[in-house]
Amino acid sequence: MTTVYTTSGCMPCKMTKKTLKKYDIQYVEYNIENDEKRRQEALSTGFISMPIVVTDSGEKWCGFRVDKLKELADSLTPASV
Repeated sequence: MTTVYTTSGCMPCKMTKKTLKKYDIQYVEYNIENDEKRRQEALSTGFISMPIVVTDSGEKWCGFRVDKLKELADSLTPASV
């Protein structure tokens, strides 16, 4: 499952979650503001800006990346026969 680390009031975070829902991608969200364990997990990715997205395949990125979200959706959609 895709993991999304967020902060409150973060517009790129909101847009990322909206796009994940649009593509019907299941994800778990962790707001790092009041969760030290999750904050450390997020920072261990090497990124410092939110959102931080981590996929099942281990790919990671930060910010609102429509291109990456589309690639993720495409990779999860079964190929047509």
